[in-house]
Amino acid sequence: MSKIAALQEKIRETKEALEDMLKQHHEMMIRANDVHDPFTSLLPPEIAAKIFHFCVLDLPQDGPQPRKMPLLLGAVCSHWRQIVWSTPDLWAEVAFQIRSLDFPTEEYCELAGEWLVRSGQLPLSITLSARFEGIPWGRHIDIYQRMFDQLIQVLNLHSRRWCTLEIHLPAGLVQGLGGSNYPAPQLQRLHIFLEAYTPWSRTGGVELIFEGANPKYLILQGQVPLQPLRIGWDNLIRAELEGYRVEEYLDFLDKSHALVQFKVVDALSGRDSLPCHVFHRNLRELSVDQSTSVDGSRLTGFLEGVTLPCLEKLSHTASSGTNPIPALISLVNRSGCVIRELFLDLEKALMIDDNLVTLLETTPKIQALVLIWSQGSLDLLCTFLRRLSHTAISTTSGSRSFVPELKSLSLFYGKMAYWDELAEIFGPFDVLGPDMRRRPLQDLEVYVEVMRQGDAEMDHINKESALRFLSLIRAGYSVQLWGVDSDDDDDTFIDLLNESIEHFDISPDIPS
Repeated sequence: MSKIAALQEKIRETKEALEDMLKQHHEMMIRANDVHDPFTSLLPPEIAAKIFHFCVLDLPQDGPQPRKMPLLLGAVCSHWRQIVWSTPDLWAEVAFQIRSLDFPTEEYCELAGEWLVRSGQLPLSITLSARFEGIPWGRHIDIYQRMFDQLIQVLNLHSRRWCTLEIHLPAGLVQGLGGSNYPAPQLQRLHIFLEAYTPWSRTGGVELIFEGANPKYLILQGQVPLQPLRIGWDNLIRAELEGYRVEEYLDFLDKSHALVQFKVVDALSGRDSLPCHVFHRNLRELSVDQSTSVDGSRLTGFLEGVTLPCLEKLSHTASSGTNPIPALISLVNRSGCVIRELFLDLEKALMIDDNLVTLLETTPKIQALVLIWSQGSLDLLCTFLRRLSHTAISTTSGSRSFVPELKSLSLFYGKMAYWDELAEIFGPFDVLGPDMRRRPLQDLEVYVEVMRQGDAEMDHINKESALRFLSLIRAGYSVQLWGVDSDDDDDTFIDLLNESIEHFDISPDIPS
């Protein structure tokens, strides 16, 4: 027994010696890591925390993800860790991005809880997304579901501080987020993207309850059902919806009385006749994108189902082979609105006659115009530019006026052409008579497609037009002429005016 007692005593002494060595090693490592902190130790902690805050905000796109940066900062040395761990605003933004087999373990959920606790009482910006390609589900689905539910519960404990919530999940996994027991009174921005993914495809519907939430900004994509979505609608001023039936878009607009900005993307097949006509008093900006729609006429039905008297900014992207302009003309005439900004992507559209000119005559107060032109109707572009040139100067009585308030024009079309017409849209530089006025157009931006094949020389702006554009720039106008190299995967932008100046050896300091 005495030998056993002696051995136990020796083990105890050895453990104490080992603990002492580990302590010394830890202290030496701390001192060694202090060399990484040559300056912040000399600053007040508040200033060091401010510097760290800028490190988290100003990350390069290819740098560490924002959700990891506080942990990386805290790993530098004990002094940094003490500052980072005690600075709540470094932890107020978090992204939980679950990938493949990297599923939320208990340790992951504990780390999530610690992260959120370190954010103090600050409003939270949370991103929750998951991708499950290639997972061998087998009999493990219940385990994965249980672990994900645990992460959801960690987030729910802080629901009162949710300010921005972005969700990109299979439909079945979102169940349990929020709910009646976890109100979210501070929620301002809600972005939900639900997708069907076996084995979590939606069965029996999804109920989305955000008790006490009155968001100002809402984005819904994928399979988010509108009827079970329970939020307050009174404060909603901006919304983006994708992939709903026209009647659902109309119903959404009808109950969102405070809405100021509304974007709709594509439409599913629905009823042949619309259930109601929506008169909305507050909407100022409308964007309709049907670029990927199989049937572009569906969103045309949406345009025919609304009256928007306060509309000021209108954006429309047409689908292949459609002509949306008559529906836009009808909307403007019916609403009696004053359009100030107009964006039209007609690259895939079927342009017919001069209906674009008719639309612009219907909206005489336009100040900013962006046109992406249909490749099948470039001759109409020439007609449009000549119309601008002939009406650049008009009488104060309004005769010969055409978009008389236009200040900014952006054009996108497919080939190097119409430089002479573009150079003349500002009109002559002659002194105006007492009853004449010049269109206030100041900014011209043009993008055309160019191709550089090997050593072959690129086409240039002709010399006369280049001289005219230079004169405009010297007169104080903003003229930007860009070529987009379609053979370059990164869409290289080429300054066509500078290229032409060099090609013709023109001095940029030409007399005005």
